[in-house]
Amino acid sequence: MVIQNDELWQSVLNELEVQVSRANFLTWLKNSRLIKIDDSGEAVVGLPNHFAKEWVEAKYNKTILGYIRTKSEGIKKISYIVEGSLSKPEKAKTQSPPSLDLKEKQLVFQEMRVDPETNLNPRYTLNSFVVGSSNQLVYSAATGIINSIGTKYNPLFIYGGVGLGKTHLIQALGN
Repeated sequence: MVIQNDELWQSVLNELEVQVSRANFLTWLKNSRLIKIDDSGEAVVGLPNHFAKEWVEAKYNKTILGYIRTKSEGIKKISYIVEGSLSKPEKAKTQSPPSLDLKEKQLVFQEMRVDPETNLNPRYTLNSFVVGSSNQLVYSAATGIINSIGTKYNPLFIYGGVGLGKTHLIQALGN
């Protein structure tokens, strides 16, 4: 009974899959195929790229030769070639979008608007600052600074948790 190339290679791959790690099998061997066996007893194996070819030749050649010889005794040697069609199918190519003038199409994010002269966000003011039990003391200090600039709380150091209004209050003082 003569075994076809595809059947022979599939049985070799089944043996290899058990022998090597799953990651190595998927990376180096899964996308390979037995292309032909010539009259001199040389099996030609196709691999998807040069790196895979070099890796399989260096790491798995003896193991593959051993498995393939148990299935077909006439094979004496294995050679590897790069066969690009074995690589994973390319995703459908999408057309690149037409070039856009980004300055015309870019939306302005109002929250991040900054006054170029002061480098402060004009939306942060003391009138829009919400005073609560967690920031009442620092708000009093901030209004004290405004009433007598440069004499009280110089420098002012504010420390607190997230979302308590530190940035808003400092920006409001600057404005």
